[in-house]
Amino acid sequence: MEKIGEIIKKQQASTSLQKSSSIPLRKTESGFELSVYRGELSQKELVRNAAKVKAAFPALPPEFFQILIERFKAKGFCDTRMIDAVNNVIDNCPYPTPTLANFLSYDKNVKLYTYQQFISLVTEHKASFETYTKVKHKEVFLYVSKADKFRHGIPDEI
Repeated sequence: MEKIGEIIKKQQASTSLQKSSSIPLRKTESGFELSVYRGELSQKELVRNAAKVKAAFPALPPEFFQILIERFKAKGFCDTRMIDAVNNVIDNCPYPTPTLANFLSYDKNVKLYTYQQFISLVTEHKASFETYTKVKHKEVFLYVSKADKFRHGIPDEI
């Protein structure tokens, strides 16, 4: 049976670890969502967390880890998001063994709104100019809660 370190070395030979430099902004029905995770994915944390998953779910085959590591890289995971995803699956997996999607779907997002959406929230007394601030995305301003902006270190321009 292949060890986790050997699987990661094979994966690293084919694809280098990457830094998640872009800030992932997704359009939703109610506005936009911004992932709070940014940073790089390191080999040290990949090894540590793959070993943690293997210890928690010993029945998983080595091929599972090859695909999981490949998908962590492809989806632009950083160390913090991967650690949180692994801990979340260990704490909440409803079945004897997790699926790849249990790990890969994990994210934390902050809501951002267009000016029109923000004004609608203000008129409905769900937001105020005192509790929201604007951030620039390309040539457009979006509105985010000041608390979320401070808590997650969201820059003035994304």
